[in-house]
Amino acid sequence: MTSWEKVNSNSTADRFPAAPRGLICPLVTPLAADGRIDSSALLRLVTHVGNSADAVLLSDLQWGEGLELGMDRRIELMAAALDILSGKRPALVCVTGRTVEETRTLTAELHRIAGRLGCTEKVYAVDYPLVYHGNRDLPRLMAETAGRQGLPLIIGNDPEQMRILKGPARHLNIRTSVLKTLVRMPHIRAMIFRGSVRRSLGYQKAVGARGEFFFYDGDEAVFLNNPGMGGVVAGGSNLLPEPWKEIVRSSFNRYDTERQFRSHQQGIWETGDLLLELHRLCRSSPAAAMKQILFQVGLIASRQTAADAAEPGKAWRARLQAFLDRWDLA
Repeated sequence: MTSWEKVNSNSTADRFPAAPRGLICPLVTPLAADGRIDSSALLRLVTHVGNSADAVLLSDLQWGEGLELGMDRRIELMAAALDILSGKRPALVCVTGRTVEETRTLTAELHRIAGRLGCTEKVYAVDYPLVYHGNRDLPRLMAETAGRQGLPLIIGNDPEQMRILKGPARHLNIRTSVLKTLVRMPHIRAMIFRGSVRRSLGYQKAVGARGEFFFYDGDEAVFLNNPGMGGVVAGGSNLLPEPWKEIVRSSFNRYDTERQFRSHQQGIWETGDLLLELHRLCRSSPAAAMKQILFQVGLIASRQTAADAAEPGKAWRARLQAFLDRWDLA
């Protein structure tokens, strides 16, 4: 029996909080002209999202440009964002680095900063382990990397992102058998999932014994068409937090009385159309596109991205303006 299995055999699971359920907003990372974190824009963005999101996600690989930010800026972002949030709502922080060593460093820094600010109980580490490691011997590595810091952990599975980073690699998903072993660790509380329906069903079966384990849809379009009961990581909530809140709460049947009225159902359908159109605008380049939109509506002061991003063409700009005009968002 390995050391982490011995830990799991006692009652330590009770000391790890349940993962937040519902709308997770993966904040874009506002940057100043000199490339540093724009703290003023970050404050405006957090205030704009407000209490609509059940949690915010920092340094997300897609929306937050996690791997492009570099270690120093990611640590700067952790400190600035957790200070702004002040433990008032859950914060998910991606600690995935390009190597095992980077991931361990980021995890340790997150634990240190959260401890200094007194918000450890509201902080969750997020890790996409296939970025820096394969499936083989993954449970042992995960126990050593994140488990030793005492933070609850949310793991990520995103074959599309792995394909971008690794090319046509053989293994772009966490194996179902590996996940079945991983969820024996009490500190692993949820998964952000993108992938096929078949794999989703296999994963759900693998964690069947963990009733408190959540799956978040990592694809907004999937959630809008067939919402899961764990929640969604919705980049569109950077711009439209209230509409996303309405969709998620309706999906969770929190408005049972209102759902009886046709006018409410019609409103939900229209809101879904709005969010799906925004998703399509951002799909090809999530962070860069959302920054363009947030800059245009005045929420952030710069469109700068962590890595060089091509300027959007006239056709995309025309689509954006039509979207803003149609939904009265300009």
